[in-house]
Amino acid sequence: MATDPMRLGRALLPAALLSLLAACATPGATPPRPVIDLPLAWPAQEGAEVPLDAHWWRLFEDPALDALVDEALAANGDLAIAAERIEQARLQAGIVDTDRYPSVSGGASSTRNRRSLEGSVQQPAGTPRIQNTHQIGIEASYELDLWGRYRAASEAARADLLATQWAREGIRLSLIANVIDSYHALRAADASKLALQRTLAGRDDALDLLARRVQAGTASEFDLNQTRAERVAVITQQAALDSDTAAVEARLATLLGRSPRAILQADIQRGRGIERLPLQVPAGLPSELLLRRPDLRLAEARLAAADARIVEARALLYPSISLTAAFGQESATLSKLLTSGANVINLGLGLTQPIWNAGRLQKNVALTESQRREQLLAYDQALRAAFGDVQTAVAAQGAATRILESERMRADILRDTARQAGLRFDAGLTSRLEVLDAERNLLQAELAAINAEAAQRTAVTSLVRALGGGWDAAATGN
Repeated sequence: MATDPMRLGRALLPAALLSLLAACATPGATPPRPVIDLPLAWPAQEGAEVPLDAHWWRLFEDPALDALVDEALAANGDLAIAAERIEQARLQAGIVDTDRYPSVSGGASSTRNRRSLEGSVQQPAGTPRIQNTHQIGIEASYELDLWGRYRAASEAARADLLATQWAREGIRLSLIANVIDSYHALRAADASKLALQRTLAGRDDALDLLARRVQAGTASEFDLNQTRAERVAVITQQAALDSDTAAVEARLATLLGRSPRAILQADIQRGRGIERLPLQVPAGLPSELLLRRPDLRLAEARLAAADARIVEARALLYPSISLTAAFGQESATLSKLLTSGANVINLGLGLTQPIWNAGRLQKNVALTESQRREQLLAYDQALRAAFGDVQTAVAAQGAATRILESERMRADILRDTARQAGLRFDAGLTSRLEVLDAERNLLQAELAAINAEAAQRTAVTSLVRALGGGWDAAATGN
């Protein structure tokens, strides 16, 4: 069948004009991010300033900790799950994006019909009772995106993808912070064990000396029993510390993504001791660093997705225009199927306008608008909470540093006090009870100083975490 070029051109002209309109159509503009009145910079803290890059945990200068963080980033299960969610969101965005392009399909069929001789429609005499039809062709369809519906759907899907990526960054940041905190808790437990072992060794030496003095009649049984009781108290502290250490080791092994057997064995490599000057993040950082937090970026992405879905929902209120085309061959005999006389061309232009659906489309628009308001409020709330986190972390870092300095000073004073009490007891100027009190106070002060060291490092980690991780010089404006 021959096709009139002029007639075909007139048929395609409306489609071309509609395509031009579709290309010019744009979804609604994305509303601006809510503005919060932030200070220009966080209050400056006294102390050492250190640069923090993407590998900010290296500020602790502990190769063993660096290795544990690398292991966690490579094998943690939560990170692996988050990576799969990103892949799913990427594939979903690709699926949604396909609606913006034409759909093309091909097909072939062969049918054989036997006509009834007693049917309601009588065929002319001589018409064959059995008829064969063979078809082969290609069909294409395309819905014009006049109102930006499919473009908005693609934007929403891409925003969802971005949200999953920022969700993974949040998991990654929390993972690093948890590994660091667990490691420092483990190192504090190790240091506490050493302090208890030193105290226990001192108790044993004192018991030997007192036993000889009791036999010689220069010491009382009361002093001996008091020292025995203090020794048992130290053993009790050791047992409790062993239990706490095992729990920290198991938690850290889980964060590292190790196997159940490895978790049971809990073979965690330790680095050097943590006795050194307190660390602090740089002073006077600009408050804009707050906006880098993964949870705020996640809230931004969700807000962008909600805005795009409003455009998508509103577009459903307007007419949809679709183009269809079919090109192929049709013949009653296979031998003539591929001849020029068997060609078939069908062109179509369809228009669909919603008229009445009980307000479903309008309610859908109202729903998406409400969802966007929810995301806007969620972003505003997340921003305020993030500011509170940083403000709290800044204060906690300063307080933890002062507490650490005080606890170290107290331990030094009590160490000298215990030494003097021992000398006074040896000279017969005081009782054994005074020595035990001095040694007990010294042990408590040493354990408090160890815990204060771990708490100060936890405060540093919490502040970096509250600010969203490391930063470079460009981020600080330096």
